[in-house]
Amino acid sequence: MKKFIIVLLILAAASSAVFADTYYEKGDTLFSVNAGVNLPCFMFFPNSTSDEFVTGFDGTHLSLGGYVSLSYQGFLSKYFALGGQIGYGFNYSKAKYVYATVPITAKVSYIPVQNYNFDLKINANAGISVLRYNDQRYLSPFMSLTVAPTYYFSTSWGIGLEAGVWSWLEYYSKSSTYNKWEDTCIGMFAPVTVCLTYRH
Repeated sequence: MKKFIIVLLILAAASSAVFADTYYEKGDTLFSVNAGVNLPCFMFFPNSTSDEFVTGFDGTHLSLGGYVSLSYQGFLSKYFALGGQIGYGFNYSKAKYVYATVPITAKVSYIPVQNYNFDLKINANAGISVLRYNDQRYLSPFMSLTVAPTYYFSTSWGIGLEAGVWSWLEYYSKSSTYNKWEDTCIGMFAPVTVCLTYRH
């Protein structure tokens, strides 16, 4: 995670120096639709007595999943846009149950590279997510960090890729009704999606 953040910061600094032109103005808007896959990276159980850190498909017992989202943002300046996003991600467990997450977040984007045909967005999201597994549901804090290069084939429409990581926390206290303290979990997934963007 630290290496990913460092790479993003270096990329942003380098691209800002190379590409001085700007395309966006304060008041411009972005509407994006994403669809793709999400990969289970790890799950960390800090209160568990065994298997505290599990990784990948085998460790998490989750399959390659899918992810879709909608976002809308307005530009606060030439380089920063703020708005919201709602998504739906799912993976199947080995028991054939659906592990689903519905994140509802605020979204801020920094666009260091931008011109008529191309832009590069660095996106940070924070909010809540509804987690569901079988008949269990949980409201969790949610965060994500992604990068999205986009090619614009017209003035307004563009297509690109967006990839990064998202994380959530499922927390239980010792006084929980069902004594699920050991089930407290931090999860991380890696979404890779195709992004269709309309800018105005």
